[in-house]
Amino acid sequence: MSLSTLLHCLRGRTHQPKRGAEFVDALEKTQGPLPSTLQRCAEAKSEQTATVVENSAVWETLLAMQRQSYVQTAVWIVAQLADGLQRAHDRSVLHRDIKPSNVLIGADGQPLLLDFNVSEDTKCDPSEASIGDTIAYMAPEQLKAMLECTADRVRQHARDIVRPLRS
Repeated sequence: MSLSTLLHCLRGRTHQPKRGAEFVDALEKTQGPLPSTLQRCAEAKSEQTATVVENSAVWETLLAMQRQSYVQTAVWIVAQLADGLQRAHDRSVLHRDIKPSNVLIGADGQPLLLDFNVSEDTKCDPSEASIGDTIAYMAPEQLKAMLECTADRVRQHARDIVRPLRS
């Protein structure tokens, strides 16, 4: 499920979320019932038994989210995305289209960054870089550069049209 869909689900509530459990509830509503493993993990942890629960590591994130505040959960998700972006940057890749609909939240609560179609290899010649992004999420300086580039292209195109007319 995309982060965008989850946020839309949370915005539809009558109150501002306060607990991470509300994020997990929204995840369950948008993805369907979470496996009973989550409940078994919670029971095993609360009983402090040595019970080995299948796939418990997978559900550890959801259990942690349930215990945190909504703000702590949101900060954790952003930190995970920042780590992923840093790994991409360490490999000379700029994503260039970060937005909620390009973040998938797995059934285990892990955020995954998607859609690297307009990403750029920073090792390449900057003059060959294309302008591509979602306008609503562009940084102001990037939008300004795109508009200036477009204006220059329009002026050049107009000159190319007018020149033959003058001859």
